[in-house]
Amino acid sequence: MNSLGHDHKPGHGTPSDADAILDAEITLLPMLDHLESMVSGDGATRLLDLGCGPGIGTVELAKRFPSASIIAIDASSEMLEVASRRVEQQGVGDRVELVLGDFDRDLRQLLEPVDLVWASLSLHHTTDSAAALAHAVQLVNPGGRIVVNEFGTHLGAWPDSAAVVTKGIWARFSQASATSRIEHLGHDPASTDWEQLLKSLLLDEVRAIEHQIHYPPTLDSSQRRWLTRYLSRALNRCASAMDASDVAAMEELLDPSHPDGVELSSDVRIEISRVIYTGVRASDEGSH
Repeated sequence: MNSLGHDHKPGHGTPSDADAILDAEITLLPMLDHLESMVSGDGATRLLDLGCGPGIGTVELAKRFPSASIIAIDASSEMLEVASRRVEQQGVGDRVELVLGDFDRDLRQLLEPVDLVWASLSLHHTTDSAAALAHAVQLVNPGGRIVVNEFGTHLGAWPDSAAVVTKGIWARFSQASATSRIEHLGHDPASTDWEQLLKSLLLDEVRAIEHQIHYPPTLDSSQRRWLTRYLSRALNRCASAMDASDVAAMEELLDPSHPDGVELSSDVRIEISRVIYTGVRASDEGSH
């Protein structure tokens, strides 16, 4: 369970720590901007990073909320070791508490209530998303907020006029990639109605807000590097389910010397979205 990437262990098709840092720059920081604007007036002084992974988001939370203490929990001791080094290096270790815990379970024996729970791409890794969400809500103080950051639309990279799109290769690759994600997780994360689950837990101010993450042409070097790594990992996971000619076509586009590929094309872009689901725990739950 982590906030960045699908597997903590390095290996074929999985993100390294460097990839996680890059992914945070491209997709996480924009969502933390939205979080900061959403809760700036809430007076949150105790925050929980639920599924902190390597601690990139934890450090950002500490920087964006300088008066708050941050509790960062993850099910991986290896990731917590990485997070521990990161928070110390970034000078926020005095305000961050790292906790090893499985948030498939009730966490109230491990943690005191908080003003804000931030769960970024973590709850879909649990075996029972509805139960995990309920456990997370139990950790929110009355009047406090839970914010769940989850997948939105699939990635768009090439314009409709590009050969990879007109020949249907991109559509087949996207479908194979989505299928491989479902196989990896054991369920379809898109099938979870987070908004309805929050409503079922009797929260106030429940909302689902889709935020577009858009980097238009021409991409800079870090954006191209993110796109290359994102597509490479996805292709590694789903290549066995694709036609060999489609795999070859995608590999060509990942070749740094290909004129229409990620590195050299003047048309390539990043179009993806995330959805923030949020709700406030009622101050007087007995009124519901």
